[in-house]
Amino acid sequence: HLEPFAFAANTTQSDAAHLDVVIITLGNLYHIFSNPSFDQTIHNGVIKSLEKHWCSADQDIFILVLVFNPYIQCSCFHPNSPFWLIGGLWPIFKKCFIQFFNGNPNPACRNSFSDYIAGVGIWSYESMCLEDLIQSTSHKTVCDNHCCSIIEQTEGNM
Repeated sequence: HLEPFAFAANTTQSDAAHLDVVIITLGNLYHIFSNPSFDQTIHNGVIKSLEKHWCSADQDIFILVLVFNPYIQCSCFHPNSPFWLIGGLWPIFKKCFIQFFNGNPNPACRNSFSDYIAGVGIWSYESMCLEDLIQSTSHKTVCDNHCCSIIEQTEGNM
């Protein structure tokens, strides 16, 4: 039962641990310990702790770091989630923008953010050359580096 925690600690404490890695790692722990085969006491304790800390976290910034990872964007959210649409994401973006820059984003910023969410114009997969970046790395995708490898390395330890 401790191996997923050790892996999570090592992953989140590495020099390469960006916020998207942290939230994906925590989500992976939630996924692992949601397995009904775990002892109910362990399951309840871990899930309760993760939910408690998620409720006290700055959820908006964690949501946005996933959205701003061009390999993840909105794909990690449930299809019915408001975070698939600009209407659900814009208030979060605007709130964080004001916190970081002490001012409101201008209309051009909103248009660019909308284009990014829609994956059009300069924000399309092709325009961002994401396929080229995938091919130029030794790993399949950046998502594999951060997300899939975390899941693969912990799945066998449930």
